[in-house]
Amino acid sequence: MKVSNVSFSYPRGVPEDADDDYWGGFVFDCRSMPDPHDEVTLRGYSGLDKPVIDFFERHRDRVERFLDAAESLVRQTIEAAPETGRDYLQVAFGCYGGHHRSVYLAERFAERLAGTAGIEIEVTHAARQYWNA
Repeated sequence: MKVSNVSFSYPRGVPEDADDDYWGGFVFDCRSMPDPHDEVTLRGYSGLDKPVIDFFERHRDRVERFLDAAESLVRQTIEAAPETGRDYLQVAFGCYGGHHRSVYLAERFAERLAGTAGIEIEVTHAARQYWNA
């Protein structure tokens, strides 16, 4: 099964799924998570950059609770996939700007699924072209 993790910016819209055989997925709202944008020195970075990663390490408990809940739901769907004959799932993470919280959480979520037998993981950052704009 292919699992497509997508980060996005809510003001720019939830990304459409590119798979012709789309059968659903998940959209997780990351706006309840601590926001690196509130720290002026972090605004020029993305969720891929060490200063933002370090920011989220300071909020590890909240991040882990969020990802634990998301992973539980997604794994239920993955486990049911053989029964449905489906082979694709989109998991989208959204925040306001689409370059801090959603990016960081999409990347961490992919790490959690890595190594799962029968799972191919793709990560895409839909708002990437707007970073530092």
